[in-house]
Amino acid sequence: MTLVPAYGRDYKSVEEIKAALKAGNVDFQCCDVISGGGYVTGKELLTAGKTSINVRYKQQRSVAVIDLRKLEPKKPRAKKAKSSPVVDETTHYRSEG
Repeated sequence: MTLVPAYGRDYKSVEEIKAALKAGNVDFQCCDVISGGGYVTGKELLTAGKTSINVRYKQQRSVAVIDLRKLEPKKPRAKKAKSSPVVDETTHYRSEG
């Protein structure tokens, strides 16, 4: 899927594009024949199950391939239960002899 910034916006770098996608409230216009030219936000792309997109930037002279999986917020991992140290309950006596 190829996108362009909507409403006359332009991005100078890939970092600016990623920030706009993460913000989730900035519109991009689909420019694929299949997509029909509709508008989409970063939040919609992340929830739609897309894995990567192409975004035109620098006055549409450059194309960035963005991996959407890397933009998703990381899910917190479940904490592992701490195991208690094994204590040997036998007492060893040293005999003097």
